[in-house]
Amino acid sequence: MRLLHRTARGEDRPDLSIVLTDWSCRESFHLLDYLSRQSWPRERYEVLWVEYYDAVPAGIERRMAEARRRGRPAPIDVHLLMEMDRRVVYHKHLMYNLGILLARGRIVCICDSDAIVTEGFVQAIVEAFRRDPKIVLHLDQVRNVSRRFYPFDYPSPERIVGPGCINWINGRPAGLWDDSDPLHRRNYGACMAAPRADLIAIGGADEHIDYLGHICGPYEMTFRLVNAGSRELWHQREWVYHVWHPGERGRGQPLGPHDGRHMSTTALEARSSGRVLPLVENPAIRRLRTAGPQAEAPLNLAIDAERVSGWHEAQLARVPIRPRRVGARSGRRQDLGPRLGPGTKLRLAGMLAGMLAEQLGIKLRMSFRVRKPRAGRGAGAGRSPWLRLGRLVRFLLRAGAYDAHLMRQCWRTLKVLRRRGERRICLYGTGRAARIIRLLSRRAAIDIVAVASCDGYCPPGQWPGPLASEADLARRGEPVVIATLVNIEEKVSSLRAAGVDGCRVWRLQ
Repeated sequence: MRLLHRTARGEDRPDLSIVLTDWSCRESFHLLDYLSRQSWPRERYEVLWVEYYDAVPAGIERRMAEARRRGRPAPIDVHLLMEMDRRVVYHKHLMYNLGILLARGRIVCICDSDAIVTEGFVQAIVEAFRRDPKIVLHLDQVRNVSRRFYPFDYPSPERIVGPGCINWINGRPAGLWDDSDPLHRRNYGACMAAPRADLIAIGGADEHIDYLGHICGPYEMTFRLVNAGSRELWHQREWVYHVWHPGERGRGQPLGPHDGRHMSTTALEARSSGRVLPLVENPAIRRLRTAGPQAEAPLNLAIDAERVSGWHEAQLARVPIRPRRVGARSGRRQDLGPRLGPGTKLRLAGMLAGMLAEQLGIKLRMSFRVRKPRAGRGAGAGRSPWLRLGRLVRFLLRAGAYDAHLMRQCWRTLKVLRRRGERRICLYGTGRAARIIRLLSRRAAIDIVAVASCDGYCPPGQWPGPLASEADLARRGEPVVIATLVNIEEKVSSLRAAGVDGCRVWRLQ
């Protein structure tokens, strides 16, 4: 074990320590750039990087050298190499415990080291604990599975919540709207924060062998902190973002016991039993817990060589971890809410084809307009039929991806509304999204009771049936879904100006 770097600090403790872990798997270190551009004073928080093996990535070295050259604070305040044998399977909970031991902040945050955060990330965490210090705080994660962001290109939040995003509804992560199954609809492993003293009081992260490899996370400590009297809180205005990269979701990695949806059954046992202390406590954390808050625990106590020998690949091959899947063992099927039947999917496919044909017609009409040739190009430049065919194919792919994203957002919104107990909604808009919602609402068992045009005009035949006014929507009590992905804030303002309660307004994105 080697402490590669530690920033000298004064006597004042920082407000927050952010623990980031790696097991020689990270390709991009963009989170360090986001954490260097925070609204909270840099001297009031610290960043710790715990590497399980011995890798010192070029991306980190380059950022550290650049900070020294420009006289700026180092992007990493504490850089620890555990230097474990490469044949020993990684254990995130051991890395968490080393981060807790090295942290100087009053609050410790354990966050995905490949996340994307906003400039208000640190401030949101610190202020949440100032309002209530007896909480364990979670930030949900917005996920986009599109491969267009790889290699990482610093996408804006607006791009991340666009096509490819799988859990963004009404301006927030979908899990924050849905209380029917928070254990699986929210990302408990993305970002957690708790007072350092409370983490030590519960014995730190559990180093049981069940948490070896991918099935693990800080939520295991969340459950035991709640058992000890803390209140679990999910931030309602701050979250982290994540985009696709190779190897996500633990593909090809060891998997411990889980419930079939990658939630550790050992952690769930702690949640249901009321247990506070870990099954296997880190020796250095135990010394801090039993000797008092002023005690110190040397790092060389943190790694139990005898225990670690049981995490060797050869040893695990002889006694493998066998996943336990609670749902399969009990014979109970998870409630996944309403599903699309074959007939609905077929009608959606026909609708998608019609939308593409409509968009293609608009594109072709625009292409027939007479345009001046670009400077430096001949009159016949760019007229190759193969070039035009390539542009046409790319246009259809982009349009198809957008239309499919629109359909998914409509369906996700209806599912969340259904799980929240809503059976009647109003629509604000009469275009493509409204037609999609009209089709899908039947499958979700939700009635559309009123529809208003969002631009004051509805082309003949675009919407069957009478239209309401914005004032009519204000007099009703059902949720109002803005049926478009364009100029959403402008439409929200129009509804509020008409007297519609903002709490009733639902965005598709």
